[in-house]
Amino acid sequence: MPIETPVADKLEKLEKEVRRWSSITRKDLLMQLASLGLEQQSELVKSIRAKLFKKEGDLEGAAFSFIRHGIFFERGVGRGRPVGSSQAAKLAKPWLKPIIPDAVEKLADILVEEYADVAASEVKINIPGIISSKVTR
Repeated sequence: MPIETPVADKLEKLEKEVRRWSSITRKDLLMQLASLGLEQQSELVKSIRAKLFKKEGDLEGAAFSFIRHGIFFERGVGRGRPVGSSQAAKLAKPWLKPIIPDAVEKLADILVEEYADVAASEVKINIPGIISSKVTR
C-alpha cells in the first residue's frame, strides 16, 4: 500500500504550483507587450502584478492586476476613440486576450492532473452509528 502524502503537504505544493503558474503567465504578458511594441510603456509594464489570495491560510484564488491604461491598449480606446468604433478596432493592441485564455486552461490542467485528489481526499461521509467513511482514490 503506497504511503499517502498528507493533505497539508499537497496544499502547500499546490500553492507553489499556482505561484509558479502566475509568474510564468506574468512573463508571457510582458513578452506579449514587447511583441506589440509596448515594452516602452514602463508604467504598464511595472504595474503588472500576479497575486494569490488566501483565506484562513488556504489558497483561495489568483489574480492579475495592472494600471487601468492597460485596458485602453487592449481595446484601442482613448481620446475620441470609443469602444466599438472602427478607429479603436484598428488601434487595439491585444495583450491580454492572446495570453489569458490559454493560461487559464494550463492552470485548469494543473489542478485536474495534480490536485483533484486533494478535494476528493477531504470528502468524508459520517452518519453516527451507521457509517463513517472517507473517499479513497
